[in-house]
Parts: sequence; C-alpha cells; structure tokens
Amino acid sequence: AVQYGAHLAAGDGQEAVRVAQRAAKLAIEGLEYLQAYDRLMLTVVVTLGYAGWMTFLLVELLLAGTTTVTPPSSAPPHQPRVVSGLQAATATATTLTTSLAFLLATSAPPTY
Repeated sequence: AVQYGAHLAAGDGQEAVRVAQRAAKLAIEGLEYLQAYDRLMLTVVVTLGYAGWMTFLLVELLLAGTTTVTPPSSAPPHQPRVVSGLQAATATATTLTTSLAFLLATSAPPTY
C-alpha cells in the first residue's frame, strides 16, 4: 500500500497500476492456498467474520430505540422503525432460500 501511494503521489500512474495488479495477484494466490491447503483456517476466518457481523447487527437492533439525542423543537420527533417478527422471519427465509438456490445452481459441494 505504501508503494502504491508513493507512486501515485509521484505521478507515476503506470507503476502504481503494476503494483496494484501485483498486490491483487498475491491476494488471489493467498486465497487459492487457503482454499486448497488450509480449509480449517479459511473456515475459521469466514466464521469469525460472520459471527462478528451478526453480533454487530444484534447490538444495533437492541440499541435501535435507545438514543439520547433530542430532536430540535421545530422538527417533529423521529419515531424509530421497529421490525416485526414476521418481517425478520421473511428476510431470513428469503436470504437462506436465495443462498441455497445459488449453491445448487453452481453445483457447489455440500460442505460449502
């Protein structure tokens, strides 16, 4: 990243593109290695990322109506939108169905 920024700052766009392409190639090689030889590490990384986002979403949903900021007197008070259980279940079912359809369409192995 430092080389890329230095080339851009120096006005050498072609070298910056070459550095970026090399970085992309190395990233792809790393992902291919993870997928081919280190499935456990890849699984752990994906699982931790998923768990982190789900935790963030849960915290956001739980704290949705707990802000302490008061609106200005001239503006009408803001009512937080509450998601019903049916809406949440529908969104979850849609996401799972779409994901399953994608995996079936691409003939992905069951372990995905």
